Amino acid sequence: VTVILAAVVSTLVLGLGGDVQSTPQASFSFDYDQSAGTVTVTHTGGADIDINDATVTGATTSFSWDTGVDTDSKVTAGETGTADVDPADQLQVVWNGGEGKSSILASYQVPS
Repeated sequence: VTVILAAVVSTLVLGLGGDVQSTPQASFSFDYDQSAGTVTVTHTGGADIDINDATVTGATTSFSWDTGVDTDSKVTAGETGTADVDPADQLQVVWNGGEGKSSILASYQVPS
């Protein structure tokens, strides 16, 4: 009991038990429209992600989630965004968790 109590107290004192933000588990699909030169990214399921933490990189122009996302500040299942792309672009949905933490949630290679 003393050892467990000492471990708990030291964890709290040293800050090792602080908030740990884990990478959200979410799925995305990509729909390429070759004639328009666009890719539509759709959140297909899993965790809702704060709009400020979910970015799409690799597009020819800047990517933004469609206006419906702005109403609740979350990217949820069924919501989409569209990006202009060039053949062979590599798109990535990136979660930015702050404090230098980020993870690639999904990626897509535009056909060349």
